[in-house]
Amino acid sequence: MDARRLGVGFHLPESFLTDAVTDYLSDPDYKDLGDDWAEAAFAELAQRVHGKQSPSRCAAGSPRRSPPGTRRAPSP
Repeated sequence: MDARRLGVGFHLPESFLTDAVTDYLSDPDYKDLGDDWAEAAFAELAQRVHGKQSPSRCAAGSPRRSPPGTRRAPSP
C-alpha cells in the first residue's frame, strides 16, 4: 500500500517486495526469518481467499493477440 501511495504501479516485482521487508520488520523479527521465508510468504499470498481471488498473483497474463489478418513483428 505504501508503494501505491508513492505512485508505484500495480505490478510490483518480487525483488521489490522482498527488499522492502527490511524496512517493515524489526531487527529481531528479521533475524528470526528462515531461509525460505520469501517463498513461503509468496505461496501463502497466492492462495485464494474464501474461494475468490488471491491477495497476490502473477501479473504475466496471456500473450497479446492481434486482430485476424494482421501480422505482428516477432518478439526479441
